[in-house]
Amino acid sequence: MVAGLPGNAGAYFLMDRATGSALTLTLWESEDAARASDEAAEKSRESTIAATGVQLVQRGRYEVVR
Repeated sequence: MVAGLPGNAGAYFLMDRATGSALTLTLWESEDAARASDEAAEKSRESTIAATGVQLVQRGRYEVVR
């Protein structure tokens, strides 16, 4: 779903199999694109939580520094 959003530059799903912890990282072409994705991301989170029972522990926004 994320790959089809305007301005998406990639996505990764990272998992620690030993603890069951996971992290989703999405990359965006600009801050504006990242902010525009927030509504779709919220809907995706809601459906993922409903389907899997996982719990969202923390959200954040970071800048890629070059």
